[in-house]
Amino acid sequence: MSTVRGYLKTYEQMQIRSSSSSRLICILHEKCVNFISRSICSGLPLQRNFIDRALNILATLEQALKVEDDISDGLFCLYDYCYSVLDENNSIEKLNAALMILTQLRDTFNSLYKKQ
Repeated sequence: MSTVRGYLKTYEQMQIRSSSSSRLICILHEKCVNFISRSICSGLPLQRNFIDRALNILATLEQALKVEDDISDGLFCLYDYCYSVLDENNSIEKLNAALMILTQLRDTFNSLYKKQ
């Protein structure tokens, strides 16, 4: 079983390294949504691990964003809100709020990527 996980991890890393920047944005949003979903379904010891992973992704997305117009400024505010929600309070309601926002962003970026 661990060998299969090792292969999956290697494949995932190769996929990330060979992706275009627009595809990488889609992958990061997908991973963030996945980690938040898993934190909601997991017990307390694992919940913090999944939230920390989601926080790392949000920090990466914030740092990569060039705030030059209203759209990028709005994205920064959404990322910042989700980051603060995940960092301060792990109530299910707050996690679901962040999940809803990031799911919408994921779907939007995926549809934009497919139109390219």
